[in-house]
Amino acid sequence: MSQCLSLCDMKEESLHYEVPAEGSLAILALGAVGVRAWRKAKQNQSDNQKDEKA
Repeated sequence: MSQCLSLCDMKEESLHYEVPAEGSLAILALGAVGVRAWRKAKQNQSDNQKDEKA
């Protein structure tokens, strides 16, 4: 499962990026916001796998 990340710049234009649990270099380019979104996506994937096994 991926985490969707939305960012707004100074021109009020939005950037929508789907953060994969596996990670990507684009996450590093987004900085701390991207890393937090990746951690959340990774945790969601881990939680979903635990639920499927139970």
